[in-house]
Amino acid sequence: MPFVPFAAPPPATVAPGVVVEVAQRRVAPLPGFGGRWRLRLGDVSRGHVRVVVEPAPGHAGPAALDVVVADGGRYAFVAEGQPYLLEVEALINYLVGSDFARLRVIPLGGGLGPGGDAPAGPPPPDAPAAAPAIDIDALLTDLASAPVVFLRNGVAHAPAEAVAHLRSKWSAAGGPEATREPEAFIERFATRSSTTDAPYEVRHPDGRTEPAAVYLRARLSTLRAQASSRRTPSSSSGKSGP
Repeated sequence: MPFVPFAAPPPATVAPGVVVEVAQRRVAPLPGFGGRWRLRLGDVSRGHVRVVVEPAPGHAGPAALDVVVADGGRYAFVAEGQPYLLEVEALINYLVGSDFARLRVIPLGGGLGPGGDAPAGPPPPDAPAAAPAIDIDALLTDLASAPVVFLRNGVAHAPAEAVAHLRSKWSAAGGPEATREPEAFIERFATRSSTTDAPYEVRHPDGRTEPAAVYLRARLSTLRAQASSRRTPSSSSGKSGP
């Protein structure tokens, strides 16, 4: 019998900013993955819904994302070793009819752009960028592409893996319904291991380490300052002339 080498699945080809609509309590293929991954939606209620990014039937592996999302939120996840951003464009909640979510899938292979912006796709219109829940998502998105190594219980993890772990802790505790303040999120979920009580750390490219909580608080301050500067009207935008 001739030898047949193992054929690895083809790489995902997610076009920047692909939008998919999923009805509540339904599933839909995750765009670009050839049917290997899918999106599963819970019940849309009061601007929130549970979203699961998981392998499709016949494809083994844990869920890449399992979280209660908010309208306008952004959520980082890793699938097949590559980081992605799930952006909630709209949660539609009809009085009569089928509720659904409109989601945008953004590959983060190139990292974040200047100022922490996603590499493709504009932010959702009228999204409450200053809301605490959005701050948590912005913080996790920033961490997913950060040039650091996350140290948990002495084991090194890629930033995107750390984001998936922290998000799973947050989701298990109730997600945005339980914690909306980013400072409280850092204190409750990103400071130390819940099993060993050992502090989380980050290691920088130069080998320097610091507590993860210290690093994340500094990044939160930076992200807020960047967001504030983008919202500040330019002094040259006013009318000229008499």
